[in-house]
Amino acid sequence: MIKTFDNYIADVKQQIAIAKQETFGGYLTNPSPAQLRNYCLLLFDGGLSQQDAEIFKLFFQPNGEESLRKKIDSLDAGKWRAVGNFIRGENSKTNPVNLNLIAVLVNFKPRPHNAYIAGKNQLVNAVSDIIHDTDSSNSVDMPEDSVNATTIYQEDEIIKDNTAVSVGNRKKFIAILLIVIVLLFVCISAILLFPEKKFMQWQTDHYTTLEDNQEELLTADYGAIRPIDGIEIKKRQLQLADIPYFFRNEKPMVWYSKEVTGIEFFNIPGDGLHPISGKTLKPISKYMIDKYKLNKKHVSASK
Repeated sequence: MIKTFDNYIADVKQQIAIAKQETFGGYLTNPSPAQLRNYCLLLFDGGLSQQDAEIFKLFFQPNGEESLRKKIDSLDAGKWRAVGNFIRGENSKTNPVNLNLIAVLVNFKPRPHNAYIAGKNQLVNAVSDIIHDTDSSNSVDMPEDSVNATTIYQEDEIIKDNTAVSVGNRKKFIAILLIVIVLLFVCISAILLFPEKKFMQWQTDHYTTLEDNQEELLTADYGAIRPIDGIEIKKRQLQLADIPYFFRNEKPMVWYSKEVTGIEFFNIPGDGLHPISGKTLKPISKYMIDKYKLNKKHVSASK
């Protein structure tokens, strides 16, 4: 089957569901313009491939004297909303420029859409060639005056075929193996997308799993009960004294939120929100470390 842009849309949608369960899924669960901006800045600061940098430039369209990072930080909220609406499933389609950016955010490959369409159709042609070669290898025309010689030759070949797999059978085996791999991928994806439903609740500085019929506990340090999230449940609130370093290889390892009681720190962004106040969690920056005179003893690590 020839792949089209509609196939690209459908496959990216499947990857969005998978990406929401991964490390930075919190930026994608219910993305606001601010969360999408922070996530793009995080990817940009972490380093983009040449291909992804071109995708960013086509979407953000920086001016000649304007840096790409500055354009990401100041982009109009309307463009962010179009991306967020597609990720949330509110819009079923979007334009290629938006979709290629989303493919970067959820790490869908191959990207961009033209590479996806070209690559998929090459695979279709390769499989068609295998099937064609398999069929043609089983049919050979022989001249009438060579029937006797052919008969003797075929008798010898019967003995050989009993001890070795023919070329045609090997090609059939490869085609069947490809189908099995695709089916296995679909099954694993279904398990990841539809896990057994359980619940969790934020209690003081971490999430606790709950039974379906357990009563909701609500205090100033407890959050509302919510369906369990494989990434969000790993979130922990950190004490400043227990943070060994703020960065690893120049990438932030701590997220923070300004609360009434002060700055609160977390080990991962999870869904990108503070579990009690709902404020957006931001990656730590050297500016924040200097401004609030945080402990600089272990600011960065390289391993």
